[in-house]
Amino acid sequence: MTRSTITLAIFMSGLSSIALAQGGTCFPECRPGYVCSPSNECVSICNPPCSDTQICTAEARCIDDPQAVQAAPAPAPAPAPAPAPVQAQPSPNAVPVAEYEPVDVGPSALAAPGSFRLNLGLDLGFGGSFQIDGDDFGDMDTTVGLAAEGLIPLGNVFLLGPSAFFRSYKGDGGGDRFNSVGAGATLGVHYAIDLGSVAIDPFFLATIGLGVLLSNDDLGLNDASLGVNFGIRAGANVWFSQTIGGFLSLGYQRIDVFTDELSFDTITLSVGQFSMTLGAALRFGS
Repeated sequence: MTRSTITLAIFMSGLSSIALAQGGTCFPECRPGYVCSPSNECVSICNPPCSDTQICTAEARCIDDPQAVQAAPAPAPAPAPAPAPVQAQPSPNAVPVAEYEPVDVGPSALAAPGSFRLNLGLDLGFGGSFQIDGDDFGDMDTTVGLAAEGLIPLGNVFLLGPSAFFRSYKGDGGGDRFNSVGAGATLGVHYAIDLGSVAIDPFFLATIGLGVLLSNDDLGLNDASLGVNFGIRAGANVWFSQTIGGFLSLGYQRIDVFTDELSFDTITLSVGQFSMTLGAALRFGS
């Protein structure tokens, strides 16, 4: 291609651009970056055409359209991260569960061995006989009396404490009553059984001490005579609360007194009977 040919092509291109710029009448006027074609249409002077979010400048450059950028929806905010689970902080004085150990609390308060207990009851004697030096002198009528006993638990099984009694005897054949009083020591065993609303406290007791047979004209005793009192019995306390209960016992009681008022030698007067004692029980301490 000769130089004249190249010059002619450039000249013709310039004429074509001029003709494109002046060839049509567009109304309204084309916006910047567009020219009116001979067919009266606005066409981009950028080649290739710009995208929908860009505009073509007079320098035939594609730049971002500010209106398109503003109209574009803002990106959705990223979801906030889920909060981390809050773990309960142990109290500084809390003891780990693993360190707790089961504790044997034992029987309820009703069945607890307790401390000092006092039994106060009505004593009834039945059967038996009145003896002189071991020989029967006559049968005995029902004996009435009072009994008091204070017991201190030794551990959970044993009981020890003082006792006192008053008994009024009467022969089966009639006559006046003759009375005796005495005191002694009681030793025994017991074991409480928890039944929930009440506690049963079975016991076995043995008592030994001193007894006095008071003066009695029918017996020929002008003065009181000293002797020995002995008894065994089994029964149970029933505890309705920590301090209040009742008791019932059955056993055998005997008193042997020694006197020389009836002969030149000392003789033994003995009264032995089966007995039943019923009364109230009080318990103190824990």
